[in-house]
Amino acid sequence: MRRTLLHSSTMSDVYLRKKSKVVEKHRGSRPGSELILDREVGVLSVFDGQVGPKVENYDGQNKVLLMTRVGTHDLSDVIHDLSKGFVPYLVDRFFLDLQKIHEAGYVHRDIKPGNIMVKMDYTGVCDYAGIVDFGMTLISNRKQNGKFALGGTEPYTHKTQMEGFQEIRAHPGQDWFAAARTVAHIMVGGTTPTFIAQLLKDGELIQTIKDNFFSIFGDKPELLELITFSLTPNASKEEALPRLLELGTAVINKLGEGPKYPPSSHKKEIAFQDNAKERPKRHDVLLIVDGTGSMANEIEGLKTAFEEIAELVKNRIDLRLDLWSLGDYSRSDGEGSSVEVLGQRMRSETFQRSLDD
Repeated sequence: MRRTLLHSSTMSDVYLRKKSKVVEKHRGSRPGSELILDREVGVLSVFDGQVGPKVENYDGQNKVLLMTRVGTHDLSDVIHDLSKGFVPYLVDRFFLDLQKIHEAGYVHRDIKPGNIMVKMDYTGVCDYAGIVDFGMTLISNRKQNGKFALGGTEPYTHKTQMEGFQEIRAHPGQDWFAAARTVAHIMVGGTTPTFIAQLLKDGELIQTIKDNFFSIFGDKPELLELITFSLTPNASKEEALPRLLELGTAVINKLGEGPKYPPSSHKKEIAFQDNAKERPKRHDVLLIVDGTGSMANEIEGLKTAFEEIAELVKNRIDLRLDLWSLGDYSRSDGEGSSVEVLGQRMRSETFQRSLDD
């Protein structure tokens, strides 16, 4: 089966299968990643595609999950391609899906821009798609003392999910904390390190949010209160979880069913965020390697050079790479193309992994 690498980390390798458009997810190299994949399969089976991917098949012995593809890009990839008019629609749909997760009795526990999916075409970001990566998801009110139940992503994850909080029970307030900080990042833009740096400056980020809120969302005081509270030191405390749930519920109660379609004017005013100008320069690169065997003696040298380049630009350039292998034009295997797409829209770390393929 021909496939394209989309993402690689110690937790998982994610491929897109050709023609079928099915996503193939493998356990990663990190011990315990197989248990996290098992957990994700169980949760996805409950939701059956309502808020994210739908399970097509799971090979529990080899730890390979087949699921439907949700969207084309995650928010961390296209945060500066969002338009101001599209953001309220995006947040409404995202929050309604998050509420469905909670109503079913679960807490996602890894809400962040990288796990919110959208659809993007040649005109730009055109729709919200869903939530992905349910490997950290627990039943609400269950203690976090199971294997590999603790963890998350700074600066979105609530402190009560980290080491030392095994006896704390999973709480929807953890998700509302992460969701509110995700929206705050959408509003101000910039890289994750820039966002973290702003969080450390007493009150500066909150004031920026207040200054820009009305021009993006209009009159939505419940949402503003949720976002600004999530940015305060008190919001990271265990006793703040009920308050975060209360604020999140107040926002949901104002949404109703929410809009089903993006606004017709959503393609205007791209990169409106204050920190958009501080993001690393984006470069999209297509790399084509001769796959006929005529470069066999040079391939190892090329791999070494590419790995060094990938390491050099990591965190300095917002690099996205596609890797193609160009085969023999005279091939007659019925595929109809001599091009093998080995990797698509890869960051540096994933690109290094794709070189093995």
